[in-house]
Amino acid sequence: MRYNLFIKTLLFNLLLTLSSCWANPFWQKYLNVGKDKKDNSTFALGGILSLFAPIAQGTPETLYSVGGSISGLSGSGLKLKNNAEELAISTSGNFLFSDSLRTGTTYSVSVSTQPSNPTQVCSVTNGNGTIVDKNILDISVVCSINSFTIGGLVSGLLGTGLVLQNNLADDLTINADGNFVFPQVIANAGSYSVSVLANPVSPTQVCSPSNQVGTVAGANVENVSIICSTNSYTISGSITGLAGSGLVLRNNSGDDLSISNGATSFLFSTSVADGQTYSVTVATQPTSLSQSCSVTSGSGTVSGSNITGISINCTTQSFAVGGSVTGFAGTGLVLQNNGSNNLPISTDGSFTFSTSLIDGSAYSVTVSSQPTGTSKACSVFQGSGNLSNGNVTNVSVTCLEPTEISQLELWLKADALPLSNGASVSAWNSSFGSFDATQGTGANQPTFNTGFINGLPGVSFDGINDYLQGPGFTVSNNTIFIVGAFYQQTAGNNGIFSFFPASGNDFNNNDGFAITYKDNSATLKPKYERQVGTDVFLLESNTTAGVHLLSFNFGSGTGNIYVDGNVTFSDTFSPISPSVMPSTYVIGARPAVGGFYGRTDFAEIIIYSSKLSNADREKVECYLKAKYNLTFVSNASCS
Repeated sequence: MRYNLFIKTLLFNLLLTLSSCWANPFWQKYLNVGKDKKDNSTFALGGILSLFAPIAQGTPETLYSVGGSISGLSGSGLKLKNNAEELAISTSGNFLFSDSLRTGTTYSVSVSTQPSNPTQVCSVTNGNGTIVDKNILDISVVCSINSFTIGGLVSGLLGTGLVLQNNLADDLTINADGNFVFPQVIANAGSYSVSVLANPVSPTQVCSPSNQVGTVAGANVENVSIICSTNSYTISGSITGLAGSGLVLRNNSGDDLSISNGATSFLFSTSVADGQTYSVTVATQPTSLSQSCSVTSGSGTVSGSNITGISINCTTQSFAVGGSVTGFAGTGLVLQNNGSNNLPISTDGSFTFSTSLIDGSAYSVTVSSQPTGTSKACSVFQGSGNLSNGNVTNVSVTCLEPTEISQLELWLKADALPLSNGASVSAWNSSFGSFDATQGTGANQPTFNTGFINGLPGVSFDGINDYLQGPGFTVSNNTIFIVGAFYQQTAGNNGIFSFFPASGNDFNNNDGFAITYKDNSATLKPKYERQVGTDVFLLESNTTAGVHLLSFNFGSGTGNIYVDGNVTFSDTFSPISPSVMPSTYVIGARPAVGGFYGRTDFAEIIIYSSKLSNADREKVECYLKAKYNLTFVSNASCS
């Protein structure tokens, strides 16, 4: 405050001094004043004061001017307006508003009064803006006796609220597609610049102008184009539980989207315009696995943003496992699926397990308990696989005994013998026909074993002197099944089962054959051998010691040995009929050629007097597999 008082006092004394010596020619010459003393003195005084104004008032604020140029003016009365200040214009040339503006202040120059005498239209270009640290001197005002309209065409408009401007003024609201014209005309040679002040909403759109900038050239402007496009948004969501393949989603009955197995999200490639509806459905349910997929929050109207909340939930369908039973007899048959779901069977007909399985799951139907009170054993055919888009109805359970296959000759089964464990076997009666095997000499009798295979008995031959024999039957063609335990022998050609006539040996005769161990102590190869004409027909198996199912199939010029359901050796021969029927068959030895006792345990021997078809051979193998629970037998027909 003391500083300001000092400055004011100093300036006052200085002004008094200057005024007292103003008439001195020296000061007049120094200040370059003119003849007009009054004017010059005023000017000089003002100039001197302006030199000291900063000292008295501090640093002044910077202000900026607003102005431009006028062309084509021939009338009178033109007035321009900037914000609240009006400026009268009488001739073409430059103009400048007297009010200066600070940075950040807006300016808006317009024509407040058009000229008359003659009547003209003056148009302003670059008349709006904001001061930013510089003078505005590029405003253009063009006056013309002729004036023209500015307009064009709006297309694609769906929403409301579209507002256009010309030269940042002259607002024009557009409500529909079609032609438009701004209400204010533009002088000939005047500039126009059409812009979008406000885009439409409901739906949200973006309107873009073209041909929107130019200079009026003696005609109305009609080619401004405003094209409105609706904003479009994506349709997407989440997926849970998808395990199958083939799922197809659909939006609005036309936009299909294939979904990959295991996908957890989806996004339609086609966007949907704002304000339009969407409706997501399942066009195709998944297969492999069969699933049912449902849609949650799948329909609605797009409203200014992407749709992301749609949920697809997939659940795997469940199906039943079942089939049919034929040939049932006895009681106590129990089927089982996947080792746990038990199903008692009491009659022929269809069956269905109580527990359904989801699609794609494995199923394995087996016999948990064979029927009792019958000679039949039940086998499962087509009993395993994977569920595939539907119920399983083709599992077949066939209960069968060897008598159901034609041309059965011999059926020896140890479980038909009413003996105790360790008892000597003097007779093994055939369960079909009259070809029983006997042994009257106690020292040569085999032994009964109650726990031979999976709880079922067998007849054990010691390989020293045990054997049984019975009357012969026709063996021109034959199929032989043996379930037994086979052992490594100390010598070759030991007998398992042989046929021989009243005179001569077994295999070296058109009328006989021998099933023996191969004559090599280092290998275990049960073989089938017989003389056919002048040729020796030989089939050799290749197996290991232990329990096996052997099938010998001979006739029509060919022969095969099957070990545990798999063919291991084949041979061909020239068919010949035997001259006489063999008189004797022997189990466990070859007495016709000097003994050759073989150590073998037998559970069951079945012989047919024909070469069975593959289908019938497999049925008997399945019967034996099921009865003795021979899980290692890989017969393709039954499980």
